[in-house]
Amino acid sequence: MSNISSIHICPLKSSAMFHNDRRKEMPHVRGDLTHLNEKWENPLYEGKGIGEIRKDIERRYFDNVHQRMQAKAVPLREGVVNIREGTTLDELRHLAEKLQQEFGIKTIAIHTHRDEGHEESGEWVANHHAHLILDWTNDQGKSLNLKSPDMARMQTIVAEALNMERGKSSDVKHLDAIQYKNKMQEQQNKQLLETAEQLREEISKLRISHKGKEALLQRLDKFSGLFGKSDVRLQLDASQDEIAQLKEQLDELRQKVENIQQNLERRTRERDKAREEAERFKKERDAYAHKAEESERRAKDAIKEVGCLRRLLYPWRYELPDVVDLSRSKMSRHGGRCWLHVTIEGHNGYVTKPISSREEEMYERGEITKEQLIAKHFTDEIDRACYRRWQGMKGAALEKELQKTAGTMFFQLPQILFPSKLLSAPGGSRDGENINLRHKSRDEIIREMIDEGYNMKLS
Repeated sequence: MSNISSIHICPLKSSAMFHNDRRKEMPHVRGDLTHLNEKWENPLYEGKGIGEIRKDIERRYFDNVHQRMQAKAVPLREGVVNIREGTTLDELRHLAEKLQQEFGIKTIAIHTHRDEGHEESGEWVANHHAHLILDWTNDQGKSLNLKSPDMARMQTIVAEALNMERGKSSDVKHLDAIQYKNKMQEQQNKQLLETAEQLREEISKLRISHKGKEALLQRLDKFSGLFGKSDVRLQLDASQDEIAQLKEQLDELRQKVENIQQNLERRTRERDKAREEAERFKKERDAYAHKAEESERRAKDAIKEVGCLRRLLYPWRYELPDVVDLSRSKMSRHGGRCWLHVTIEGHNGYVTKPISSREEEMYERGEITKEQLIAKHFTDEIDRACYRRWQGMKGAALEKELQKTAGTMFFQLPQILFPSKLLSAPGGSRDGENINLRHKSRDEIIREMIDEGYNMKLS
């Protein structure tokens, strides 16, 4: 290999990495020399494939330009560089640094190939070179715009970085690695075709049967048919196995997609079924809630009905003595509390007391009457009013008043105020529920009334 430097820039092909990494066999490559090849990857791109790097560039371009990169754009390129037998990877990395400093070209990876060449007169002629995978874009994702002077300057930088002699400029287009291989292959093919033609003449002169000559000529034609193929064509033929493998991989991917689709359909059915069950449970829950509300309503009605029945069965528990003017008594709400205003004989105006929020709720639900609330909170006032009325009465008039009170919630009051009346009371209670007044003292009766909720005093 001469000491003349050169670099040839071309678009990065999809098959370049297969060639650079030696992932396929090629006739112009000696496998016993492949171990001499070297590789360097830029840490900025480490772990990313070519496809992912291109997507990053397209994303950066879109973020800055606000439109998609054109399909004909070439953001990734490949530089094929001639190298000496002793060129080191450090020299090539130095070249990559110079390219970035001078032109903003970032090198993604470097591959040296020392196992390519051809035979000439029975001797191996090596074609030492290196492939530089290049990011040909700026920070905005736009392709670098290098002119002819820039490319000429690049040739000088390559020669200086690799300590080689700069090639002279000419109108002849530089041959990249593939063009070089094709040229060598064409020369070999020409020699082989000439040899095949000589063999054809010799076969025709052989003294053998006509069928034998045809058989030899057919074999020669089949063999010589390969001589006319360029190295690119041979590589294409060799790639048929790779294409078959890719088709198998595609079939596997299609099967995976089909399995995913089936799994998705199964999960969709399960989801729909779960939704149907959830809707059914919701309807059942609503039905139970409706039944519960209905039961609660019936329970409230039953409580009210029981209250009405109790009023009919025990009327004295729900009537007040006539010392209370129930028609003028009322309830009001102010200051955040409920107040009970009652007109009682012997008092000027209303006698007012508060009731609890619980009592107010019970009254609103019909679980307690206004008479019961008055009896509970105004017991002392009603007792004193009755006593004042009875104090000036005697004989039949007093007996009549006492009988009237006996038909109210205060039916025990006459026996408390007039203990002598106990002597005429029948044995046992009147309704099977009340206490036996004949055998209990006044204090015991008052204590029991206090326990029942009456506001009584022992003194």
